[in-house]
Amino acid sequence: MEVPPLEGWPPVVWTEVFSRPEGRWIPIDSTRYLVDKKRLFEPPPNCRINRMMYVVAFEEDGFIRDVTLRYARHFGAKTSKARASSRRGQSDWWERVVACLTRPYRLNRDDTEDAELQSLQHIEGMPTSIGGFKDHPLYALERHLRRDEVIHPLHEIGKFRGESVYPRTNVQRIRSAETWMREGKIIREGQQPLKRVVQRAHTINGRRALEIGRADGLSEPATQGLYAEWQTEIFVPEPVVNVCLLLLKPSRS
Repeated sequence: MEVPPLEGWPPVVWTEVFSRPEGRWIPIDSTRYLVDKKRLFEPPPNCRINRMMYVVAFEEDGFIRDVTLRYARHFGAKTSKARASSRRGQSDWWERVVACLTRPYRLNRDDTEDAELQSLQHIEGMPTSIGGFKDHPLYALERHLRRDEVIHPLHEIGKFRGESVYPRTNVQRIRSAETWMREGKIIREGQQPLKRVVQRAHTINGRRALEIGRADGLSEPATQGLYAEWQTEIFVPEPVVNVCLLLLKPSRS
């Protein structure tokens, strides 16, 4: 049997009142007689019937705002990763939903609230475990990098158990020259790969090259360099001149 906290289970619906003198929203829980106790709105870990994943504020004009950062104690380390939109490869459906229901114009209090929510994310601090850094929106460890990711520049902002901690904004997606070419970009002259990985064969020519390498008895697997977008430039093909085009007349059966 689940034991509720002393003040009772947190509600799923409550009220926020905007204080003009203080310039902020104040949460009010009329069921537990709590005023301005935002840290008591998140359900405890032993509550299996309610988890704080999305907190949506409905304003008087019918528009909404995502205010989860105001109430989640560990938004970066836990809440953001449990959201469906945080999984790589999935479209960020939640941002699209919020964008459709967001007020098309901004009020002065919106800027104040955005600054508050952003400061709360930074005040949260670094995670207290190695696992908390994985996919964290602010911090990154080199051990959690994926195959096509690199930290650049290597600007260290702290240490955690002897490991360097980097800002998440410095984690860049990198791709092979062949992949960039599919997007109409080529590697700029003189650029060196930021990372080398074992080559993967996605085409017939690639598989053939790997098989030839194995037949030649190469002990080391073939590798390929990966580059960031800032190392590329738009591919401009040579102009086509003095070319005779053969036009075939379609036949009818």
